[in-house]
Amino acid sequence: MKTIFVHNATILDCAVLFPGLGPQGRSWYVDVLWKGDVTGEGVLVDFAEAKKSAKAVIDNEFDHRLFVSTECLTDESLSSRRVLIVGAERSNVFALNIYAQGIVCVSGSAIDLLQNGNCSGLEEFLSRAVLAASPKNVRDVIVRLRNTEAARTNYFSYTHSLRCHNGNCQRFHGHSNVIEVIRDGVVDEAFSRQAAQFLSGKYLVSQSYVCDDPAAEGFLPVLKAIDIAGGKREHHAYVTYIGSQGDVFLAIPKSTLLTTPDESTIESIADFVKNALFADDTVQVIAYEGLQKGAFSS
Repeated sequence: MKTIFVHNATILDCAVLFPGLGPQGRSWYVDVLWKGDVTGEGVLVDFAEAKKSAKAVIDNEFDHRLFVSTECLTDESLSSRRVLIVGAERSNVFALNIYAQGIVCVSGSAIDLLQNGNCSGLEEFLSRAVLAASPKNVRDVIVRLRNTEAARTNYFSYTHSLRCHNGNCQRFHGHSNVIEVIRDGVVDEAFSRQAAQFLSGKYLVSQSYVCDDPAAEGFLPVLKAIDIAGGKREHHAYVTYIGSQGDVFLAIPKSTLLTTPDESTIESIADFVKNALFADDTVQVIAYEGLQKGAFSS
């Protein structure tokens, strides 16, 4: 049996719904390894085709989505929507009414492992999906997820959703990487940690999508979810928008909401952090959206 591998086959940006914590943004490099028998051409799988297939599976089925355990999912009758509930603490209920393709169900054990920094459960889940799309001579696939920045003190994660985005960024999803604050041409470690703490664990969304009175019909299952979980409606913020993929109704604890003046793109986030925390014109903020991309404050 032969083995081939491709590092950085793609990048996975998503959100993970952790019981007790709520949704958290995550970004990983995706490395893939294939095992099996060589063809008559003497190769297991052509590298270009192997990478293309794995990237298509990850990008189309898992990227820019919210990962949840089946225990958090309830099907609403007569609808393709999903309502998600988490909230061991009554003040920390997260409820989302969204089009079905924005959500991926994985096992509760995989979510539990992820909360402790162990990606193995999710890696096995992704491995099975990539294997299913591989040629028949491939016997096994191993997916590995990594983020080399997670140990840094200026590492942060956030969730967001962009109504005006033409692609999948309008879904509820998230990212994780570092944020750097530059002062006098040098990275200021203390300021960078301050910026990371300011953003980490927050859901960032345009103020224009926040509503004070969630009276729309789409909010009814969301409000019901809060009531079932024993939460208080007044402790939550309510967000709604209609994107090209569908409409969204969201309730999230007020403590985890950060509203931006504009759409919460990484460009807007970099400017938002600079204006909120650093009035000095000599300071510049470099915010990363996931891995290998980001924006400078203006």
